Amino acid sequence: MAGGPVHRIRKLAVAAQVAAACALACVSARAAEPGWRDTYRAAMAARAAHDIAGYHAHLVELQHVLGETAGLSYQLARAEALAGHREAALAHLSDYAASGLVRDVGADSDFVACFADTRFRALVQRVRHNEDPCGGGALVHRFADAGCLTEDLTRDPASGRWFVASVRRGTVLEIGAAGAETPLAGLVPAGWGAFAVRIDAPRRRLWAAVAATATSDGYAAADSDRTALIAWDLASRRVVRRLEPPRDRKRLLGDMTVGPDGAGYVADGTAGALFVARPGADSLVALVPDGVLDSPQTPALAADGRRLYVPEYGRGIAIVDATTGTVSRLTGGPALFLSGIDGLYADGASLIAVQNGARPERIVRLRLAASGSHTLGWDCLVQGTAGLGEPTHAAIVGRDLVYIANSGWDRVGDDQRMQDAPGAAPAELRRIALGPRPLAPVRGGR
Repeated sequence: MAGGPVHRIRKLAVAAQVAAACALACVSARAAEPGWRDTYRAAMAARAAHDIAGYHAHLVELQHVLGETAGLSYQLARAEALAGHREAALAHLSDYAASGLVRDVGADSDFVACFADTRFRALVQRVRHNEDPCGGGALVHRFADAGCLTEDLTRDPASGRWFVASVRRGTVLEIGAAGAETPLAGLVPAGWGAFAVRIDAPRRRLWAAVAATATSDGYAAADSDRTALIAWDLASRRVVRRLEPPRDRKRLLGDMTVGPDGAGYVADGTAGALFVARPGADSLVALVPDGVLDSPQTPALAADGRRLYVPEYGRGIAIVDATTGTVSRLTGGPALFLSGIDGLYADGASLIAVQNGARPERIVRLRLAASGSHTLGWDCLVQGTAGLGEPTHAAIVGRDLVYIANSGWDRVGDDQRMQDAPGAAPAELRRIALGPRPLAPVRGGR
């Protein structure tokens, strides 16, 4: 989450941008020109000045650079409605409705020319129903501490125990078979928070990405911007590796994954980089350099072991070559929203995404084309259920998905502090069935 961090601190700013203008949910097969944000601002300025032709022209320019997205579909619908092009406006609005996103379309005065059209009113209702609940999940574990601020989870297949990262309490909780929560002593430095955890089962290691932030109890300003990737030996119960990135700028090692060879891939959500810890290496290597990614979150390693799908919280999903670091981007379409993703997990010919930067917050399946570089569609797994709160991360166990519900991040303010709320419900681990593993589509499909 910040994590996805994950950098929740970074995400607080990015989420505001996403909520203000869904056009930030933009992805393309090539890296966007550095000025695309300026183009978006110019489009919004033209709209404010009632320069409808300029508004539309800037949006078309953005579409050429960034590709089709649900966010741009809404903006284009507005522009066409303002220009009096009702049919085009309704076509774009239909794409937006199909994305599953919610906003008060019926109160948007840009569509005044469409208000009397029964098709427009039907789309307004369709968008409203996008917030209807789906999925749910059975309770796996309810945490004892409503203020621990849970971020990530991983399961040891050998013992069946869960390990859960707590940002605020600065620990990793080991959950036993009877539900007892035991903090792992000596793993997380005092005053730091645990942002991500992953089990490397063959080597019996637990990896944790940790950082010193004001969100954690006991935070010391002297440790500001310090962050590390730590390996904990499950047999000896002690730290066996500690790797820190260069201290040349603000950094936060957050969300991560571990490959079958033991390589750890960890996102730096602040610097926009992706690091790798190769087996036996005594330092982190920048697989993707600073500034290339936009608030990267949980990397998901494809079954081929060559591609990493890395969600960029404010932009979409990058595809990173796990060997060379070459970056391309997952393409979608006018009815797809690929931004606001915190947790991301590969599941056959699909990706499971925890979208806490969307309205509504949800967990979805993204169906991939055989090429692995294009999204064919999406399916809702969880949304709008009682107590969901702000979900963060998940783990695939067999054919089940276990996810963190009501993490507590919605109680973290702009000062990075978590607000205590009397009677607040604690976070939970919930389980849903995923069904059969999705098979790859027919070759040649986009």
